[in-house]
Amino acid sequence: MRRRLAFLFLVMVGLFVILILAAGCGGSGKPMINSISPAEGKPMSEVIIFGSGFGRKKGMSVVQFSGNAVGVKVWSDTKIVATVPSDMKPGLYTVTVVTDTATSPSLPFKVK
Repeated sequence: MRRRLAFLFLVMVGLFVILILAAGCGGSGKPMINSISPAEGKPMSEVIIFGSGFGRKKGMSVVQFSGNAVGVKVWSDTKIVATVPSDMKPGLYTVTVVTDTATSPSLPFKVK
């Protein structure tokens, strides 16, 4: 009886560890933008995109301003430093992060 209980206990612990590891590996994998700092800027300025689910490495992922990929200087799972393209005209643009698994909901950015 004790061996059976010990075996069941180990199985339950093993399942718990597997669930924890799976949750830590990205879960849904959908990138989310929490904020953009600053919320407006001139062409060639740097913006910091804060959020989650971006991935630890950039790989094939991109940051887009209204569908156009922009240059990226720093990429981590929770922070991206991007450069506003030099040819951006003044106006309001949507910013998204596109990874190999999904596209984030967009946030606005105003080019001065």
